[in-house]
Amino acid sequence: HIGNYSVNFNLYVITSIKKKKILLVFRKILIFQNDLNEHDLFWKYNKVKMAKFSSNSKPVIYNPYKERAEVFPNNFSLVLKNVQHSDSGIYKAVLSSSTDHTKVEYNVKVQVSPVNLTVIDSNSTSFLCERTVICRTVDSTITKTFVCNKETCSQVDKEHATTNSSSLDVYIQEKHIICNHSNQVSWKQERIPISSVCWAAPGTTQTCKRSIIIVKRRVNHRKINTKLQYLYYLFV
Repeated sequence: HIGNYSVNFNLYVITSIKKKKILLVFRKILIFQNDLNEHDLFWKYNKVKMAKFSSNSKPVIYNPYKERAEVFPNNFSLVLKNVQHSDSGIYKAVLSSSTDHTKVEYNVKVQVSPVNLTVIDSNSTSFLCERTVICRTVDSTITKTFVCNKETCSQVDKEHATTNSSSLDVYIQEKHIICNHSNQVSWKQERIPISSVCWAAPGTTQTCKRSIIIVKRRVNHRKINTKLQYLYYLFV
């Protein structure tokens, strides 16, 4: 018989990310000693094994967590080091028998990583003056490609746009193109100004061209010989 006690937590990691550690606490009250004598206790991340506790052997830490995890045999807790945004997800302590029995579950949300926004090229012949824009997270977990004009952006690729832990959005606001990376914990942005008629590239200057067009028109006046008048139109 396995005890039916279990606890669920939502863990929003805000300041801990600066120390790059999170502590997943296990309470001994959630497990009977007989349970551990007969079954192994595992820590899992999104169903991937991180560590194992057994009554007759030392704790085991599995790859790829051998260099990042530390376990505490006295209370079955686990510390995860060098925490990144990609470590967001579901962590469970489970007793393994013919089926898994979850004893503790953490829904971990780690603050998002910064983003890089890049303007690739332009279609200056297009009436809309379109440009291709790529926004990706610094940890490269999400990348989105858009075609933007001065008013709107349309997504080109539909894949890798959203994960379970965060979202990446690209839009136009206040004459800037904005890439916004956010989750329930934090958000990061990068902005690029939309300049000139067809988006001067950052750090460059566009030159305005002027053309003079001469139009000839014949004007007839009574008792006056026909003459030419020139009208000058200046276009900017």
